[in-house]
Amino acid sequence: MGKLGDYKKDNELDDIEFDDEVDELDQMIEEQERKQEKKEESKAKINVNEIEKIEEKILSIILNNQKVPEGVNEHLFSTLRLKEVYQGIEHFSSQSEEGVFDSGAVGALLSKRRNNSKWEDEIVPNLIKISKGKTNHLQNYLSILKEQNIGLKANKIAEAIRDKIKNGDLSYLKQAATELNSIELFEDSGYDTLEDALNSAIFNIDEKRDSDGEHSGIPTGIETLDDTTGGLQKSDLIILAARPGQGKTATAINFAYNGKVPCGFISSEMPSEQLALRLLSLDSGVNAQKIRNPKKLLPDELQSLRDSSEKMKKDTFIYIDDKPGISIQEVKEKAKIWKEKYDIQVLYIDYIQRLTYKAPGADKMPRSERIGMIAMEAKEIARELDIAVVGLAQISRGAEKNEASGGRPMLSDLKDSGMIEQEADLVICPFRENMDGMDVNAVAEMEILLLKNRHGPLGEIDAVWIPRNMKIVEAEDYDVDSGTVTEVVEEEEEDIPY
Repeated sequence: MGKLGDYKKDNELDDIEFDDEVDELDQMIEEQERKQEKKEESKAKINVNEIEKIEEKILSIILNNQKVPEGVNEHLFSTLRLKEVYQGIEHFSSQSEEGVFDSGAVGALLSKRRNNSKWEDEIVPNLIKISKGKTNHLQNYLSILKEQNIGLKANKIAEAIRDKIKNGDLSYLKQAATELNSIELFEDSGYDTLEDALNSAIFNIDEKRDSDGEHSGIPTGIETLDDTTGGLQKSDLIILAARPGQGKTATAINFAYNGKVPCGFISSEMPSEQLALRLLSLDSGVNAQKIRNPKKLLPDELQSLRDSSEKMKKDTFIYIDDKPGISIQEVKEKAKIWKEKYDIQVLYIDYIQRLTYKAPGADKMPRSERIGMIAMEAKEIARELDIAVVGLAQISRGAEKNEASGGRPMLSDLKDSGMIEQEADLVICPFRENMDGMDVNAVAEMEILLLKNRHGPLGEIDAVWIPRNMKIVEAEDYDVDSGTVTEVVEEEEEDIPY
């Protein structure tokens, strides 16, 4: 008994000594972590200061050259003051094909919008002075800034992952993957404060009010539709839905052609050459049937096609991917490339239900769930890249049997998933009644149904389908007697006092 008791006492003393050693070790580790955190904080502050100086030099070179080079966008600038200066530059440069602008006008615009003469008197002139006469280092500054931004953002995400994992929370990992993917585009992950959001909102209102266009969004060419929706709006998911043969793809092509902005077109159903032929018919006015049978083309029609081809090469910026069986994840990557390289404003997806969804266990998901995930990803593309996404979608066969509506589709007729309806900001349906037995080559009445509009009223628009060149126009713009589209003469509006 005595020996066992002695053994226990000795063992207890060992435990006490061991616990003291563990406490000392923990203290040493914590002290090292604190020193490392201070070092990282100090390094981050240095990096932030360096970034601001580099941003100033880049803006200074742009203001001196009075031209925006490729590869520069507002997401490159993390300093709010400098981002606002770039937004002012972009307001003018976007109105010029070459991206040129007047530096003096930038300061005047910002002073007017912020109701503060400091922008015109101090901020912009001081920026111009920084690199006056030293404009040959722009690409070096851009490379350094991109590296600095990538490093800072990656470190921030890594720290967040570490903290979450420490607390046993793995829910952040998916968001972290999205944030890591967005780093190269220098996207904002969101507004940090209400003040930032309000500043950005007012700036956008001013910019849209000062712009030359009649609507705040991208025009579709259907004036009543644009009046109702404001055009195709950035960050919106627009669903263009119809039964086969009703004109989904034709409507999308008309929208893309009339929009006159850079856009991407995911064509998983139609080869790019067929898409090009439709655009040629639309632009030239040459009969689409003749284009498919070139031996029937007259010499002047052939020349019209050549002239249209040359014209569209210069002023129609549509980038096409016709890969069959493409996944929504591949669409997202392609859209990012097009956004960075060509600054696309709209992405057309033909069509939603034809895309695949790649994820662990996706093959075991019900089809409706997969389509729902694709719709969610399409909406995320619109928000992340700040572009309009127009997704074509099939309407279920049951819509044709709805006698009460004359076969007109309803939101509930969207095929395979109610998630499409839920995620969409707009749902537009081209509809032609009594198509059975109809002459497919004859001009026909068409209705454009606005079934969902998150920003305004619903309704229907009377339109005309002109099959000879795949054109869709409003009914009031089509002269039935002559079979031609009337020219729309825009009336000058009186200036509205502020």
